[in-house]
Amino acid sequence: MSSLSTFTMWLVILFWLASTAAPSFGVPQTDSSDPLKLHSDAAGRYQNAGDLEHAAAEYKAFLSEALHRVANGEAGVGLFEPAMALLDEGLKLTPASKDLRLDYARVALDAEKLARAKELAAEAVRSDPRDAQARYLLGRVLFHLQDYTGAREQLEAAVAANPDFNTGYLLGRVYLVLHQEKQARTLFDEMIAGLGDTSLLHIYFGRAYSLLDYPEQAVEEFHKAMAKDGHAMDAHYYLALAYLRHDESAGYAKAVPEFQAELKINPNDVRSRYMLGYIALKQNRYGEAETELSQAAALQPQALNTLVNLAEVYIALDRSAEAEAMLRKEISLAQSAGDQRRNGRAHYLLGRMLVKAGKREEAKQEMAIAAQQDDTRGMSSGPAAEARVIGSSSLAQQETPDRSEHPAAHAAPEELQKLEQFKAQVTPAIAEAYNNLGALAAGNRSFPEAVGWFEKASSWNPQLEGLDRNLGMAAFYAREWNKAEKPLQRYVVSHADDTAAQTALEETLKRTAAAPAH
Repeated sequence: MSSLSTFTMWLVILFWLASTAAPSFGVPQTDSSDPLKLHSDAAGRYQNAGDLEHAAAEYKAFLSEALHRVANGEAGVGLFEPAMALLDEGLKLTPASKDLRLDYARVALDAEKLARAKELAAEAVRSDPRDAQARYLLGRVLFHLQDYTGAREQLEAAVAANPDFNTGYLLGRVYLVLHQEKQARTLFDEMIAGLGDTSLLHIYFGRAYSLLDYPEQAVEEFHKAMAKDGHAMDAHYYLALAYLRHDESAGYAKAVPEFQAELKINPNDVRSRYMLGYIALKQNRYGEAETELSQAAALQPQALNTLVNLAEVYIALDRSAEAEAMLRKEISLAQSAGDQRRNGRAHYLLGRMLVKAGKREEAKQEMAIAAQQDDTRGMSSGPAAEARVIGSSSLAQQETPDRSEHPAAHAAPEELQKLEQFKAQVTPAIAEAYNNLGALAAGNRSFPEAVGWFEKASSWNPQLEGLDRNLGMAAFYAREWNKAEKPLQRYVVSHADDTAAQTALEETLKRTAAAPAH
């Protein structure tokens, strides 16, 4: 490969550096103490003063903060994969950022990328063993990996450093999983002493005992909650679930009055309506089942389990048309929500109805779909569904979830709109920061690095003024001819008088034409 002439090389460099010498770095209007503004202002000052090393560091800090904020917004509406990609990029820009690393670990946990979450949380703990939040987060990850001994170690250290409710509550659950009931009881008593003897605390403790199969202790805690506050929301509901969880069918008689008591306190409690309908269906009391499930469906129209159970009521009452319509509605909602794993039961029931109606080919299709699902019995249609499936407006939402319960398809439209507005506001500044990092790298004659920065700028704003020229010229000097060709062609179309870019394009076209075909 022959080298470019010295004249051509320096001609293009001089024209290029002249076009990129004055930094452009617009940022959204923010508070003067906002890190985005502080980093953007510092980057401009350093670049104007000729301190390019510190300017690059400030551009990277700005980008890391901006990407971090966008990622948190993406994660907040359940877009975990794009959020993780942004956080990964942010961590490359500022590897020492503890806050970014911890948020990355939280998003990875929400995305069920447990190995990555563990790696990130463990790195945070190693960098600062005294950080209680890092210990707590690592404990959460280990809990989900079923490494309960490891989780106990991290959570005990976190509680010692910062005895907050979330950490203590999770540690208590770990003790119960490990059959260390005495330690759990001691911890819960210490939490009562520190936080106050309230009905809400007893409800939490009752839930922990119930979920981990300590039925007697669970019932005792829920009764303590009621003694503290006779109108405490959720106490009757979770007491009813405790009766059902230990022995479902044997618990119906005790559970029904508790669900009814919950409805006296909170008439719009969709969970209790659903459970009363579910129990009535199981006991073949179809009229009551229809009443309760219809009210539950009115309160929460998109609750898939409610619709399937209501369809079963219609089937039992020989109301085939209503049953088929309800099943098709459930299947459609599940598909729209990207939640098709949970509607095997709906496909199975619909298939049976189609067989009965003589529509064998269509029935065969429904049965084939049902056979591919993990559960054709209506996954979590009973007490195990709890508030995770049916929804809750009280305790279940007050409690910090172990993982986010906000899949993108279920994000509120206003949340998505706010996210898009913020992204639209910050995108031009992100593109400009990447562009300026590319210009700094090119100024140091690090052309392959510059190509990378300019490509990132293009991924955020391909219409950024001057970017085609910058990317094309950097790729030209890096001898990455395929990357230089298209941006230079686009640029020269509207800048025919730019002789430097024209010369670079002509040389690039010669190189690509001479390159052997693959």
